[in-house]
Amino acid sequence: MEDQNGLYQHWRSIYRSQDTDFRAKSLQKLIIRFLDKKNTVLDLGCGTGNTVCALPGVRDITCVDISAKMMEIARRKLAALNNVTFIQSDLLEFFDCHKINVDAVVSTYTIHHLTDDEKY
Repeated sequence: MEDQNGLYQHWRSIYRSQDTDFRAKSLQKLIIRFLDKKNTVLDLGCGTGNTVCALPGVRDITCVDISAKMMEIARRKLAALNNVTFIQSDLLEFFDCHKINVDAVVSTYTIHHLTDDEKY
């Protein structure tokens, strides 16, 4: 994994400056139309857990992020939820190491940073 502290420091200021509340509410409206308490969700690049906060009562959520510091914040923020699993991993290596079946994949502020080759 790359220098996680450097990644955290770089994205922390950008992440905090974004209108995450608006994006979370928009995502929640979309998800509510398609997901319910029997569904499982994978959040790639979960950061500090803002996207998971927007998910309505789905059955299970797996949060993946490369940054230990971001995951630490997400763990604290989501501590009241008993349906969340955290996995620290580079998302490009995640599927090589973990076999997981989910109903939906969400990702904000992450996949668009990948090169076209990395996306496929």
